[in-house]
Amino acid sequence: AVWGLCAAGGGAAYALAACDDGTVRVFSLAGGRGSIEYARRINVGRPRLLSVAASGPDLFAGGSDSEITKWSLATGTCEAKMQLERHGAHTLVWALASLGERGLASGDSLGVVQIWDPVSCTVLCRFAAHQADVLSLAASPSGDLLLSGGIDAKISLFAWQAGAEGQWVSRSVDFRHTHDVRAVALDSLAAQAEGAPYVAGGVAGRLLMHRAHVAAVQEKSPWHDGLDLSSFSPLLQRASVAQGSRLLLCQRNEHLELWYLKQPPLPASRPPGAVAPPEGVLAMRIALGGAKDGQHICASALAPDGTLFAASDASGTRLFRIDVGEMEVRREGALAGDLAGTAVRALLFCSAGLLALATWQTHEVVVVGVPQLAALARFGEHKAPVALLAAAGEWLASGDAAGGVHVFNTDSLAHHARVPVGSERGFPTALAFGAQGGRLLVALSGHVVLLFDVEAMALLASVPPVFVPARVLPKHERICGAAALAGGQRWLLWTHDSLLSMELQPATGAAEAEAGAGPGAGGA
Repeated sequence: AVWGLCAAGGGAAYALAACDDGTVRVFSLAGGRGSIEYARRINVGRPRLLSVAASGPDLFAGGSDSEITKWSLATGTCEAKMQLERHGAHTLVWALASLGERGLASGDSLGVVQIWDPVSCTVLCRFAAHQADVLSLAASPSGDLLLSGGIDAKISLFAWQAGAEGQWVSRSVDFRHTHDVRAVALDSLAAQAEGAPYVAGGVAGRLLMHRAHVAAVQEKSPWHDGLDLSSFSPLLQRASVAQGSRLLLCQRNEHLELWYLKQPPLPASRPPGAVAPPEGVLAMRIALGGAKDGQHICASALAPDGTLFAASDASGTRLFRIDVGEMEVRREGALAGDLAGTAVRALLFCSAGLLALATWQTHEVVVVGVPQLAALARFGEHKAPVALLAAAGEWLASGDAAGGVHVFNTDSLAHHARVPVGSERGFPTALAFGAQGGRLLVALSGHVVLLFDVEAMALLASVPPVFVPARVLPKHERICGAAALAGGQRWLLWTHDSLLSMELQPATGAAEAEAGAGPGAGGA
């Protein structure tokens, strides 16, 4: 079994795995993106290894024998040993983290976090920060911040205090978790240490997002208490409906399912206004070529008339034609240029002749002409990964993970507007156009719903932002999708296990949000 993983740099890129047979397996990443190849193993000893970290040309392995050993990655020879204190039974080194020039951090079964000098292999600082085992460590790329999580459900923050005699200091603690904290991850792209986001999770099955408070907290904010995240990402839910042909495309991990929504016979005596749900009939299962290699499908879309669908995995994006009568799927010609080998995060048919895609390796939104199988336009307005697409008429909207939402005109193939949603309310989790296409609904991770007037290029002044209360939508849930209902003012929103009906009317007060049908809907 593998108990610890880390990446190692230097002249070549490696991945290191600490194993319970007392070895460190070394894997080469030199083959480029998506490539990993077993290189060799380093025999550390008989005790089980629980953690590994790389610092420059060396690796450090921690195990179940109260020791941390230093090894040369190039030669595979042991260069030093660091002995931990023990009280009776051996001390377990559960976690190691490289702090670059600031040292090496260890977390052990005594609840102690220690900072070591990786050259002399001596202790620089010792913090008895936890009441029980320290199970996880996370460090900033600069090595100035260190987070530790443990069995006592506590997260401790340590910071490097610069000065004539620089030193490590304990800055803050967090008690939001109720059970063991098994994993902590710090945002490596944060511009500064103060307020850097980090995520922690454990045996309670909850992910909490926090901000690192190096200085004293002046004002309490939702980030200070931690943002409870859903256990399912709204960015990974995929289903497409072609209403004209009553077809439904469902995306699974390694295959697609095409369902026909058959209209059920209505009983003779039915209540006035009763609507019978359609009966789903599985028409076919479709697997992409990469399925045999274990590649998962990352995006899919069904054309409005149900004659075409597109799908993407790590090998690239493909377009297929559907013949339901003959139970047949035929691949169209290859996409032109680099599009054929481009994996995407999101796909959407803007019309029967236009396909929009959000690329995986860049932040571009590309509009592809279906007859030409070539890119008609590329938009580079986004500065973060794009995961949401919505279209109506001549409008195409896209949302990214950093909170950016943009609107494009597919007739003129030009950027039209940026939706001023900001990042303090969260990132977009759902986009949908109104029945007439002139209004765009944006649902944010902070449970705020906004309406944007596309023609006026401004938020709709007559309908203020709506906050969905916790009694209707729990904090850890996310709005995963939205659709406008007849009339233009009522919208249907859905989460992972509930439906919400929301009426957005021009008014001086807040709009009304009420629970709709759904097994997990909270009462209004």
